[in-house]
Amino acid sequence: MTKADPGESKRDAARKALAGEERYANLEKELSDLTKRRQDARHAMESSEQKRRRETNEQIAGRKATTQATLEAKRKRQAENKKRQEEAVLIEKRRVSETAAKAKQKRVSKIQTSQEKIEQLKNSGSTLSPIRTYTRDFARAVKNRDVSAVKIALSEQKRKTKGLQQTTKIRSNRKTPWLLIIVIILIIGGGIVAYMSWPATDTGPVTPAPTPSPDSLIFSEYNKPLGLGQGIEVPKASLDTEADLIESDQLYVKTIYFLRGQSLLTFNALRQTFDLGISNRLSRNLNPEFSFGVYHDEGRTSRFLILESNIHEQAYAGFIEWEDKMLTDLLPLLYSGERQPPAITPNFSDKRIRNKDIRLLTNPDGDVLLLYVFLDQNHILITTSEGAFDTIFQRFITGAS
Repeated sequence: MTKADPGESKRDAARKALAGEERYANLEKELSDLTKRRQDARHAMESSEQKRRRETNEQIAGRKATTQATLEAKRKRQAENKKRQEEAVLIEKRRVSETAAKAKQKRVSKIQTSQEKIEQLKNSGSTLSPIRTYTRDFARAVKNRDVSAVKIALSEQKRKTKGLQQTTKIRSNRKTPWLLIIVIILIIGGGIVAYMSWPATDTGPVTPAPTPSPDSLIFSEYNKPLGLGQGIEVPKASLDTEADLIESDQLYVKTIYFLRGQSLLTFNALRQTFDLGISNRLSRNLNPEFSFGVYHDEGRTSRFLILESNIHEQAYAGFIEWEDKMLTDLLPLLYSGERQPPAITPNFSDKRIRNKDIRLLTNPDGDVLLLYVFLDQNHILITTSEGAFDTIFQRFITGAS
């Protein structure tokens, strides 16, 4: 900032004194207007380069002034904050000092009061027994009540004997209900044992044990068991019969669970029964539980298979590796009758439906032959139509009933 010239200030003061207040004000206005016109004239005569430099300098000067004002305001705020903090520290110190002084005064007052009471007791001339004992109390009682030690001992013996009799009676009364309850329980238990060991006269048919059924991963209108033999031909025929059975004209989903004897079939046993060519690495990453079923809508049916995996990345890599043989391996399980794999190169493509990445295998006409999709990180759906995927995915995210 430019410092004011003392000579200029004196000349201004002299002009003001000679010309008077009003005339001086008019003179100042004229000088200001003249200065502005001169400045505008200089700006008008500037070249574009000079104008650019001037405007740049003015911007820099403006930014410097703004920065300076900001720094000044910041320093002022810091100084005010520091002053307030110092004042707060002083106030807190004063409060702590006053509190300590009050506490000290209170302790001194208590000590003085205690000393005054001690002096009063000393001056009163009274004698206090420092420790009260059983022997002193006993001797005082004998002396004041004119009784002997023998009478006191006899009275104490009678009190103890009476208390012992009352305690024995109470304990006896407490034991009586429990003894009665135990006897009743023994009688009832004996009756039950005799009834159970009595020879039965009813020789009616024995109810067979219920057949186990798995918990389905999706809601289905029908849930049917299917017993499998030891070979592959009989299971294939039985599966086609059950899967192709039309339950209703309306849209429905039917789940089928496989039994061998009275035991549920695991996925590893299903893989061996239908000779699914899954690699050992993928098989180890799949859980024993699975869901199999049929989707039906408007006369068209699509079978589906839902598998559970342990590690998403390994399962995804295993399915990519299986794509070359997936359609051939799954024909007995997902298609009816004797089906020959189509003479096409199994090139799967990607498609996004319901915000899910689906791997599709289609024929030259664009019809879906097979698709698989990860419903979440651990569940994989394999089916033969987009309609089946849409319905099964909707039921999967809403949960099984």
